[in-house]
Amino acid sequence: MKIFFSAYTRKGNIGDILINKLQIEEYAHYGEIYVDCTGMPKDFYDVIFNETEPNIKDFVKTYGISYRGRNMFRALRLMQKEHFTHFTKSPGPYSYIKLPIKTFLIRLIGALGYWIASKKRMKVIALGIDLNYQKESKWLLKLNDLYFSKYHLLGIRSIKNTQQLSQRLANVKYIPDIAFLYPTPVNMPKIEDRKRVALSFRKVDVETELIERLKVLCSFFNDRHYEIEIIYQVEEDHAFCERIFKALSEYNIVLHQPIINYYQLNIYAQYAFVFSNRLHVALMGAMHGAIPYAIISHDIKEDKIGCIFDSVFSKKMWCYQEAINNTIFEELFNEQESLSQLLQSDILIQRDMCKMGIKQCIND
Repeated sequence: MKIFFSAYTRKGNIGDILINKLQIEEYAHYGEIYVDCTGMPKDFYDVIFNETEPNIKDFVKTYGISYRGRNMFRALRLMQKEHFTHFTKSPGPYSYIKLPIKTFLIRLIGALGYWIASKKRMKVIALGIDLNYQKESKWLLKLNDLYFSKYHLLGIRSIKNTQQLSQRLANVKYIPDIAFLYPTPVNMPKIEDRKRVALSFRKVDVETELIERLKVLCSFFNDRHYEIEIIYQVEEDHAFCERIFKALSEYNIVLHQPIINYYQLNIYAQYAFVFSNRLHVALMGAMHGAIPYAIISHDIKEDKIGCIFDSVFSKKMWCYQEAINNTIFEELFNEQESLSQLLQSDILIQRDMCKMGIKQCIND
């Protein structure tokens, strides 16, 4: 079994590195996986290939050609000649065919590569993704329906998005976010021994409102003698996190510098709570035993977090920023021991579902 994987990240996004690496390692259990990291940052490349796993290979170094750019058709012919069985790309938010015209043409060319791969009898798959094209015009809806129907399987990471797509496509299935493959760390501190809270936020349009709500949060945890630390694991969040830090300077608060990198994710084990509007910040908190709570705006980039959290956690673990109040913090604080156990049970269920979904897809 030979799997082609086109890897992608935005610069300085540790969540992207995480889910790419975890998915690649999971695929490697079932066959050889050839990863194309053309054009990606060096830190991304180094993490992806920092493995002794013999089934993880560099596609470009092995074959002397990249799939991206003008070599796309040559690379596809090579994959057919070399008997590749599966064709896929990075998990996460998924691009679709849409306007304006420049974007339309770029996406159409990209779609052509996947369509040709399916014609060459490779199983085209995309697992652990979001796919939201339901609000496009009728002709774009039909075009995207036609394109995505050619996939062997689309593994969608929220139940709501899965249900939306299943009304148009027959090849969709719920497969949790790939971050749930992250192994449970050993010897984590007990929740009652953690007296620290982490805040991590990407830029929002209604900044003043978010700041006012975070003041309520800081006051609550200051009164209970918890340390509050602002952290970030996405490079573009740095400036916004600094603004939050300055706006909350009257509280006992610290700004963690610099960015948390892939090899420092165990920092989350020191926090009792992680509040964020970044999906993988919150999930990394959860993986390390912290209680994750998403405070989000109505932006679609953040709204997906509510959909994903509703799919995986037994208790509602998010709210829109305008709804934040002391009652939410009191409930989280008073229930932290039982809540921590419940969330860890939820994580194990989602991890098993993720592993089983990938296994079935690869072996089907």
